Amino acid sequence: MIKTIKQNYKLYLFALILFIFMFLPYILFNKGIILQPGDPFELNYKLWLGGMNQIKLGEIGQFNWSLGFGANTLSYVFYFLTSPFFILSLIFPTNWLPTLFLVFSILQLWLGFIFTHCWLTRVTKSNFAAIIGAVIIGFGGYGIFYLQCEQFLKCLFLYPLALYFTECFLSSKKYNGLVITIAVMGITQFYLLYQFIPFICLYALLRYLILNQTTLKIKEICLTALKFIGWLFLGIGLSAIILVPCAYLILSMPRFTTNTIGLFNHLDRFQLYEVITSMFTPIFQKLDANTFIAASNHKFFGWAGITTLYCLIITPCLLPLVVFIKNKFQRNLYIGFYALLGIFVFFQIFSYIFQASIDTRWYYMFHFFNAYLIAILIEKVFDNEFTKKQLIVSFAIPIILIPCFLIITYFMQLNSMNMILKLALSSIVMMIFILGYAFILIKKSNKKFLLGLLCVEILYTGMLFYYFNEPISAKRFVSNEIKNDIPAYFHNLDDGFYRVMYDSNTVIEWRDGEEHIQSLTSANEPMANAYPGFAFYESVYNTNQEEFMSRFKTVNNMHQLFGRTKIYNLLSAKYWYTFNYETEIPLGFTEFYQSPDGYTVYKNENFVELGFTYDKTINKDFLLTLPFLEQDRIMQEYLALEDSSNTTYTLNDDIKLLTTLPMDTIRVYEFEEPVKDVNIYLEVFGLPNTKITTYYKDEIVSTYDLWQFNYIDFPVYEFIDKIVIEAEDIYGSGTEIPLYIERIDESYSNRFKEITSESFENVIFSNDSIQADITISNNKKYVFTSVPYDEGWSVYVNGNKIDYEKVQLGFIGFELDPGTYHIEFKYQIPLLYFGVGVTVISALILIVFNVLQRKRR
Repeated sequence: MIKTIKQNYKLYLFALILFIFMFLPYILFNKGIILQPGDPFELNYKLWLGGMNQIKLGEIGQFNWSLGFGANTLSYVFYFLTSPFFILSLIFPTNWLPTLFLVFSILQLWLGFIFTHCWLTRVTKSNFAAIIGAVIIGFGGYGIFYLQCEQFLKCLFLYPLALYFTECFLSSKKYNGLVITIAVMGITQFYLLYQFIPFICLYALLRYLILNQTTLKIKEICLTALKFIGWLFLGIGLSAIILVPCAYLILSMPRFTTNTIGLFNHLDRFQLYEVITSMFTPIFQKLDANTFIAASNHKFFGWAGITTLYCLIITPCLLPLVVFIKNKFQRNLYIGFYALLGIFVFFQIFSYIFQASIDTRWYYMFHFFNAYLIAILIEKVFDNEFTKKQLIVSFAIPIILIPCFLIITYFMQLNSMNMILKLALSSIVMMIFILGYAFILIKKSNKKFLLGLLCVEILYTGMLFYYFNEPISAKRFVSNEIKNDIPAYFHNLDDGFYRVMYDSNTVIEWRDGEEHIQSLTSANEPMANAYPGFAFYESVYNTNQEEFMSRFKTVNNMHQLFGRTKIYNLLSAKYWYTFNYETEIPLGFTEFYQSPDGYTVYKNENFVELGFTYDKTINKDFLLTLPFLEQDRIMQEYLALEDSSNTTYTLNDDIKLLTTLPMDTIRVYEFEEPVKDVNIYLEVFGLPNTKITTYYKDEIVSTYDLWQFNYIDFPVYEFIDKIVIEAEDIYGSGTEIPLYIERIDESYSNRFKEITSESFENVIFSNDSIQADITISNNKKYVFTSVPYDEGWSVYVNGNKIDYEKVQLGFIGFELDPGTYHIEFKYQIPLLYFGVGVTVISALILIVFNVLQRKRR
């Protein structure tokens, strides 16, 4: 490989320059920032930023308190933690991160180009053919589609590296490179390894059959297959230090534990149309990758429609030549391989097998096999294996298909007329490229002309993507909302056990040089700012808390909700901050600090550190049968236990039911007398899209436009005499809305202080260890802690390890007799040491094999 890289360094430098030109608009017009609203910003950027902040503040540990209520640190290893690019980013200031995303994207695409070229030079004798295959991977649709998603881009250089070493194994029985690459893949991105194993096995079988087609023996095939799979498993074993504890964590996720896909569930005609047509168009909109059919026109089939099969337009032009390959054995193998991939696409169960969801990231198989086969076909074209007539037929197929697809899209109204017109213009450009490629390849013109035309298509697809996918303005990243000292502020302010709430409603967004107020997802604010919070947006989280989090969470997204102050008080909420857009300060919070960075911090007068005792319990299963508002009221005074026999309760709060509003889009309630200094509760159940307006003498007092399931509560400090609730029944819930009222006075605070009077003291907190004292008087009681239930925790009472249980639907609790106790909590990632052991044993096995091999020599 090193020899190949040295010989082709000028080619690789040219490719790097081409990548830079491809993304030049982002560099010139947005200071190199490519991030877009949605997952690239809210998930990838904020998780990465949080990791940088935690490491630089010394907050990193085995348990991460910024992910929801807290979770195993390996929960986000999938996104960045073991990535070499994340490690590299640590040498830079955090405010460089938005630009680093573009730098790292270009680097990974470039490495994909280099390693694909190295791989294909072992497949074909033609360096030029290997270059064309490398262009398909480096500049094709897969990389464009997953720009800004570093966790997926890694496959573009790790996969061809593994395929290169597969060729080394098949030709010379060398295995070290393959084993180490698989190990690196398992450590840096276990999800990519999980997806890759089926493909590399199929590819190795295909290549073995081709390389040994004249001397094939069943025994030799089986023996080679066993050796190859053995080396793969050894590589997997080397990565066990990360892979084993991650597997333990991942296998508890709902996407792995629940499968609703039947064995014969298959794609419908619209989904098949989207798969096929995605080969013929560059990506316009990232969130709707194939313009021939809008994702909204068919059932869910992968985020953003599908992962595009666009491998530059030269690919569908040359693939028909497969049927004209003279070597019948190879021709049948290639056709059979595509047929197998087609079966995988058609039956959805294979999508679930390959990636544990009905998504299409595993379509990388098409991209890499396309790159391989196009390299083979290009070599054969210039070796004159195909006739002029065969070449004309091959190029005629996409020229005929593209207009046909346009007509189908138009008459079946598979996209908006505006997008169809843009698609038509782009299709004309694509057909011009096709004619250019046809002329060059049929005439066997100078190969540089073909490379030049490919460069033009690459720049065109890059500019097209920029035009339709406006990035977040660079101005946003110098705003107070992004550029602030919040991580350092809370780190230096308080070293106790507490959680922070934040104003989750509003941030600043700039578009076209003008400032606008815009609401964006902000569930990863705690992670980004490295403080313990109440929210997360992540695929992997602490599922032990699923029953508790269900009152806040939708799928893998748990926002800090509007109101809900009382339930947050149970969980050690101490601070709340706002950038002064939010006018409704949570109940019980008073101003504490004003920052020159533009934010204000408030402190909770009802803060209880770590936990307290309960003298009443209630059966968990019974509790779960009740509405969430009722559950939250009960948990103020009762501890939910698995084995509690109690199913009766008395509520001592001041919340009173006023009325139940009937089913209607607009519901109006007029108070008998004007009210103020009250808290209003609305049980909206399955009506999340709710607009609430309060009035006094027909003038608006306040307005809340919310997306929140279950119930909404908000304070009223001025007189109101009417409330209007607009809630469209978008899910067909057909529900009434109970309306409750509660006076705002000292009664709640006094009662809460009484309930939590026996709480922890002298708390010493670090990520993986908590120490505290608690005194229990009179009777035996349950101790509730807001430490999330996780089997990695060990609890010691006066130095003796005790058993604990899941209480309050997701937290650690235990029962103690009267007395004074010193409690200690220690966290250890489950199966971490087991994984270390497997890694060490695998490393020893690899060393022994290498020593024995050298002795044989």
